[in-house]
Amino acid sequence: GKLATFFVGNYDGNKNILLENFCEKVQKYNLSIIYKDNIKEKIWEKFIFLSAYSGITTLTKKTIGEIFDTSRLKEDFIKAMIETFELSKFFLVKFSYDPVEFWLEKIRKMPYDMTSSMFVDYKNNRRLELKWLSGFIVKYSNKFGHQCPIHKKILNGIKTI
Repeated sequence: GKLATFFVGNYDGNKNILLENFCEKVQKYNLSIIYKDNIKEKIWEKFIFLSAYSGITTLTKKTIGEIFDTSRLKEDFIKAMIETFELSKFFLVKFSYDPVEFWLEKIRKMPYDMTSSMFVDYKNNRRLELKWLSGFIVKYSNKFGHQCPIHKKILNGIKTI
């Protein structure tokens, strides 16, 4: 199948010429490793989606299509992404675009029956990434005085399932 694209860069935003040159050189070997000046933005972009996606699919036991077909679940999914987006600001992440809108556009193109690896792990009684996803958001939202009711619902709901 198609290999994934990897994004790399310095978390502090400083330029890394050695890493940037490496990324350019591996392109000729068809390796998709892309240097980003603002890697923090890329990491949080993914986290905004992944935390909502993993949490809501596992909590509801539904696919992405089923979630977006149900107005209340779709609303919770979007609110979960917004909670994480708002939390990113406390970590001084600056987006040059709206990451929630970015993901909503991508979600429209996803297969209806797509679900998260965390839900698959849940069904197979495997260890979950819950504490690193919604757990992180709840922990740091509490620390910064930020509200995150959807991620609290995910965290508490999956623990009791």
